[in-house]
Amino acid sequence: MKEILGLVNLLKEEKECNVVMILNKDKLKKQNDNSDNNKEGKQDTKDWYQEYKEKVVDCEYIIKDNNEIAKGLIEKAFTQNKEIKGSLVNISLKHYTDTCNNNLRLLLKILEHIKYFNKECFMLYYDKTNKKEFEIIANEYYLAIFHAVKDFYIQKNKKENVDDIYRIVTRYLNNFFIIDDNDKKTLNNIFSQQLSSELFLKFEKTYTAYFYKNSSDANFKIELEEILQNSNDKLEKITKYLSSEKFLEALYWFKKITKSNQKASEESNREYFKKIDEIIKNLIKENQYSVYDKRIRLLIAFSKRYKNYSKNIKEYNSKNKLEIFKYNAKEYPHIFHFENINKFNQYEINSIKNVFYNDQFFFNNFIDFFRLEPKNNHIKIYSNNSSYRYTDADCKGYEKIFKENNLFLAFIDYINENKIKKQMLIKKRFIINDNSNILSKLFYLQN
Repeated sequence: MKEILGLVNLLKEEKECNVVMILNKDKLKKQNDNSDNNKEGKQDTKDWYQEYKEKVVDCEYIIKDNNEIAKGLIEKAFTQNKEIKGSLVNISLKHYTDTCNNNLRLLLKILEHIKYFNKECFMLYYDKTNKKEFEIIANEYYLAIFHAVKDFYIQKNKKENVDDIYRIVTRYLNNFFIIDDNDKKTLNNIFSQQLSSELFLKFEKTYTAYFYKNSSDANFKIELEEILQNSNDKLEKITKYLSSEKFLEALYWFKKITKSNQKASEESNREYFKKIDEIIKNLIKENQYSVYDKRIRLLIAFSKRYKNYSKNIKEYNSKNKLEIFKYNAKEYPHIFHFENINKFNQYEINSIKNVFYNDQFFFNNFIDFFRLEPKNNHIKIYSNNSSYRYTDADCKGYEKIFKENNLFLAFIDYINENKIKKQMLIKKRFIINDNSNILSKLFYLQN
């Protein structure tokens, strides 16, 4: 420790540097105690700071509360108008105290990323009329950013139970802090939909009030009953934008409160439980082509009813894949667009390949769409299917999934089974090996 202070003194006196030392006050107190107990003049090796600080240290500054410094950093980071700035500062400060463990360096990194997402998405949808609604949604999105950035820099572990926002932020972090165009579209779409959905906002208020504030069992029950009284169509729509984890957690405790309420009629309870059952089934159905969230997985694992339902859904779709996919140019004008391309993975490769063989419109529309050169922006082109040209970002996205997406795998199988037709198309459609469009990349794809 004496050597460290010697280095500090060298830098300060001979190299004309300004040096800052960050020390732990609790450990210094122990050292002070050691120094006070030094009665025989024998210097304890732990008393280095007391012995040398007057010779080396010009001034001390005691930080009593990191929260005050954190608040100052957050206020400096937000450039929004005064109407919303105070609320966003308070939201960020709360998430800092809950997740950052007084780590100011981590907070600085998080604030940089929040500023980026404010510019690319959030603040595009704020105005004076939706201040309260904006605060509710911003709270959830900021929390997702806090967790994603913390995991990226510190924990480096994969989380199973995460929402779409966390996944988008994580992909942005892994992509050198640039958000993919498709993720940007998805983020803006979800944010705007949530901001305009009264039912979504009501659930968020109800959830926050009960799990994080002082809302009573009775109030929580009444408010959730009002949500469940909405039509099935509205509830089905809201589940697409809600965190299924939060929704199922709320339903779990709602059932507990309802069962404990002896005054409620069995018939009334039965109606609510029936609606909850339909919601759970809808969540299972909607998420069958992606990774189930933790609570859904547990329901399927431990409930024979939901396990059988999940199994039946998958078996039904497996048996009917050939019947489900019937291409209609009028019905599916944008079927090849990147935001829709993953939907092909629900069909078998042979099913799609049969459509290449048997449906001339599907084949021609595929060729015409993917032989276009990508553009920076969507440009309208007038053709039989009234399609739009894909972007450069879409092109990169397609290329990443050539060997994973069933549409492209079906086309590769088809074209390799018809080698002479492949040669003809190369000649007639001028498909040269220049990687200028998706069709060129597919025709000359290396094994």
